[in-house]
Amino acid sequence: MTATLRELPVQQSALHTRIADLYELGKPRLTYLVLFTVVAGGAFAWLVMSRSSRLAAVPILQLLHCVIGVGLCSAGAAALNQYLERDLDARMERTKDRPLPAGRMNPGHVLLYGVSLAIVGVLYLQFLVHAPAGFLGAVTVAIYVFAYTPLKRHSSLNTIVGAVVGAMPPLIGWVAVTGRVDGGAWILFAILFTWQIPHFLAIAWYYKEDYSRAGMQMLPVVDPHGAITMRQMLMYSLLLLPVSLLPAQHGLAGELYLYTALVLSTVFCGFALALMLSRSKVSARRLFLYSLVYLPSLLGVLLLDRML
Repeated sequence: MTATLRELPVQQSALHTRIADLYELGKPRLTYLVLFTVVAGGAFAWLVMSRSSRLAAVPILQLLHCVIGVGLCSAGAAALNQYLERDLDARMERTKDRPLPAGRMNPGHVLLYGVSLAIVGVLYLQFLVHAPAGFLGAVTVAIYVFAYTPLKRHSSLNTIVGAVVGAMPPLIGWVAVTGRVDGGAWILFAILFTWQIPHFLAIAWYYKEDYSRAGMQMLPVVDPHGAITMRQMLMYSLLLLPVSLLPAQHGLAGELYLYTALVLSTVFCGFALALMLSRSKVSARRLFLYSLVYLPSLLGVLLLDRML
């Protein structure tokens, strides 16, 4: 009896570690950002539609189902990404302690876990939201797992493909509420796509030595002096300025959003220019951190503007 009681804390600790590892496989910080943009896309769609009296009731249940389904898809795709990149993660300082490279989980179990979550997520969207949402969820998972993930080993174009994946969640949120892909959905997609490029290039520049050790073909790895990287970063940051104003230009937002987006995007360009001039890790970190402030601020004001 005494031996059993002594073993209990060890068993509890092992269970806690396993739960923490399963949670980590879903890349929670990335998934939370994905879910935020899903909610923003769905809420914005409802605000637009309700203003025109085409959608009076708040689609809370519909949007909740969408969040759950997309969350499952995102966590499943993240687990499959870590399964496929376990050898690369083992070579990188920032990822070597993940469950697979650290040897805390069996690759076969992670494969089964990721496939199960992704399939359940797609089916959840298909049957509890509707077929268009299920289709977009499946497309997003497929691009992330079968295009973006393997492309990181072979081409710097992986950033563009990854930006497509990252721009899908608000589009899915919009479609979950409206049942169709229309102009508003594509505007949200364009904003997220354009934002993704400088956001990720800032990360890639900061961790370029890590990516190089892993053999990942990120743009800063194949462009070690940064001339191409910095031009692309600044180009997409400048492009984000007019793209972020599209909701106001198309009558989906008013002056509050227009002027806020103008200020936020101009500051974004300033951080990108500072990084281009210095090419330092400090500037890369500042741009990355500002990009994390920029997106929720922009989408939050967009929603606020529609509510006023």
